[in-house]
Amino acid sequence: MPAGYMADGSRIASLREVLAPEIATKPLGELSHTERTELALRRLRAEPHDVRLRMLGVRGVLNKKRIIAEIEASSHIGMHLVDIEMRFIRMLVEQG
Repeated sequence: MPAGYMADGSRIASLREVLAPEIATKPLGELSHTERTELALRRLRAEPHDVRLRMLGVRGVLNKKRIIAEIEASSHIGMHLVDIEMRFIRMLVEQG
């Protein structure tokens, strides 16, 4: 599952690569807005099942298709979803 970028920015790195001390990857805090957005989209698209979630202030249930659309549109909701995905990746890295 995608979890970061290689240090040279050449490609997205897997969680295994991000956790490997011998592989140079960019710290999550140094990713650009575009990189964070692309990483969140790649992770969602790689998810084998339909994702469903609810957000305070958002009517109804957000499914995978709508989540991707919100992120691609850089909507307020989409940016919150990217932030949530980055927090989740940080948690995975910390638990390593």
